[in-house]
Amino acid sequence: MNKYTLHNNIMILSIVFILLVSTLMYPIAANPGNDPGNNNGNSENNMNSPSQEPNGQGSQNEDSGNNNQGSESGNEGYTQVGNGNVNQSQGEEDGKGNSHEGDDDTNQDGQGNQNQEQNQHQKRNGDNDGDNISDDKERYHYRKMTMIQGENQTRIHSEWQQDNKQDFFEIFFTIKNGPKILFEYMSSSNTSNNNLSFEILFKNLFEYFDDNDNGRYDQNDTILESYSLINTSFNEINYSKIISDDGEPVSVIQTSTIDNIFTIVIYVSGNYSQIQNQILSPSEIKIDFIITNFEFSENNSFLSFETELQTIHTIDMNSDSFDEKQGYGKNEQEINISSINHNGFFSWIETAIIDNNTHKVNVTMISSIEQTLTDEGKEILKTNTIYFCYPQGKNIVHDPKIGIASVSFNAFTPIVIQTVFSSNNILVYLGVCIIASFLFIGTIFARKRI
Repeated sequence: MNKYTLHNNIMILSIVFILLVSTLMYPIAANPGNDPGNNNGNSENNMNSPSQEPNGQGSQNEDSGNNNQGSESGNEGYTQVGNGNVNQSQGEEDGKGNSHEGDDDTNQDGQGNQNQEQNQHQKRNGDNDGDNISDDKERYHYRKMTMIQGENQTRIHSEWQQDNKQDFFEIFFTIKNGPKILFEYMSSSNTSNNNLSFEILFKNLFEYFDDNDNGRYDQNDTILESYSLINTSFNEINYSKIISDDGEPVSVIQTSTIDNIFTIVIYVSGNYSQIQNQILSPSEIKIDFIITNFEFSENNSFLSFETELQTIHTIDMNSDSFDEKQGYGKNEQEINISSINHNGFFSWIETAIIDNNTHKVNVTMISSIEQTLTDEGKEILKTNTIYFCYPQGKNIVHDPKIGIASVSFNAFTPIVIQTVFSSNNILVYLGVCIIASFLFIGTIFARKRI
């Protein structure tokens, strides 16, 4: 082998060495999962991290100082708290009493290794809490949440802000004259085109005969027994906090009728949270309807849960929910409430758990339109009565959601490639590149001297 061939080989090996070392070192330097300061994808400098929220009644209280407390919200017994700090002394039993805890323990022995491998894979791909939501998306969509607690009513204020974009929604829950939820949303520009509002009233439980055997309630079906939620007394609202399966603090709001026939549980969090094998986004609340020991008068009858949705906006029934379109919902239907620029939703799982078995839920919606006269002219109020239909059972649990397609969903752009400049190992990476470069240059000079 002559000297020219030898030095050519040395130069080629040097180039291969540079490429090999650079390729091996780049993932180490660029992967934020190897950064000791990265806990669940939340950097210590991230001011929106839930761990950075103050405990108690600090500056967050200012956020709800103007929370439209005019019409129905009184001031009796109110306590204001920040995200996740809801009556901790009450413990976690109340929030978990009706949370299907047994569902999470199914086949754990047989799937342990598989789940462990899946969690390790998710962590390597930017999902440190294993909820199938990327850490970047969780950080971007995080919302600052405050809550005003009362014995008979609750007000939740949830705010999102990134760069020059901002929106907020408020949820007012009351049990006066029947359980009711008012939802109001507003984005950055305070104009009527950027507002969306609707109201959901939970009215009645009734037993009926399915006279035409179509599996749902129709207005011509025979009603046997009725249980009015509007005329029934409720226990004081109970507040608690739980930790979700992926480690997020979740506020729980719960009340039931005095006879415990009907219970409503509301879950809300400022971050993506995995609860009962479902993903709860920070732009929505999850609700459990629990019906216990309803007294049926006949053996072959059915139960219907009557709710009423009122809004001035357009309403459509969709076979796929907003959460399904985002990739973290499954087997859901929804009513879409749309203004000129925004979309809200009232969605539900297509099945219910009845005496520990899964049953299909059929739904009937009957719409009516009412015109009212306002200062701005005529306003059309759309009323939609929704009937959730269940087979008989001693314990019926159904899980709807109420939420908004926040502007944050359109503003978020996934980060596919992580930059090396975000890593503490950048010096190591640069050092290796410099050494490899010197070897390459040295080989060229050695060839010229020969």
